[in-house]
Amino acid sequence: MDMMQKAGSPDDAFDGHHRSSSRDGEYPQATDNKAEKVRPLVYILLGSALAAAMLIGICAGQYPIAPARVFAILAGIQMEGPTLAMDERIVTLLRGPRIVLAALCGAGLAISGAAMQGVFRNPLAAPELLGVSSGAAFGGAVAILFGLAGAVLLGSAFTAGLFALVTVGVFSRVGGRSDTTTVILIGVIVGAFFAALVSVTQLLADPYNSLPAIVFWLMGSFATATWGKVLLATPAICMGGCLLWLMRFRINVLSLGEEEAGALGIPVERDRWLIFLAIA
Repeated sequence: MDMMQKAGSPDDAFDGHHRSSSRDGEYPQATDNKAEKVRPLVYILLGSALAAAMLIGICAGQYPIAPARVFAILAGIQMEGPTLAMDERIVTLLRGPRIVLAALCGAGLAISGAAMQGVFRNPLAAPELLGVSSGAAFGGAVAILFGLAGAVLLGSAFTAGLFALVTVGVFSRVGGRSDTTTVILIGVIVGAFFAALVSVTQLLADPYNSLPAIVFWLMGSFATATWGKVLLATPAICMGGCLLWLMRFRINVLSLGEEEAGALGIPVERDRWLIFLAIA
């Protein structure tokens, strides 16, 4: 009995080892150092992959352009000859806006998806869970139905998407404080409702004029991308992305769970809806 008391239990031995390891900082420091070393490498690899994909998108196509010519055009080097002038127009006016707009939209969707996965603690979470996509689709379809286009169409889609988000927020708080599961269920219901409204809009559309335009717009395309559309999309994507970046630490805390986040002093509902607004 005395020998057992002197030796101590296995739990005591583990606690002592854990305390000494934590005191020395061996394991956390090793993990942090490894993460700090790997992170720049990941950023470099992903940045290089993005640059390579954008270069391939500019060079490849029905009319291929050599990478050397693309670099010369982007560097502003003057070129002569009808073929070289055509290459410059294709790079600067046709493929350039498409590639930049596709990269911006992809970045916005990636940031939104990562934020949703953190808030809902589910790797399958996507912005469509809030019903914003279906609401925006309905707003755009209605605008096309009435013959509207350009900034008015985009404004209608954005307004309808925000309205869908507000609808989710209102209905999720009917029983008092809303939780993550309630938000997901209400978001799926609201998304299905607006999807049904899109079908009704297509049913009422002119089959020779409005209906093909609605179907083409809902499918999505970068074929008509211009630098004006890039300037139109950049502010919204940058504002939403910057807000999510500023809240990245709060998203990490929210990924621990609502009770844990609240215990750490995070206003769960306020931050969650700010994240949803940035995603929208």
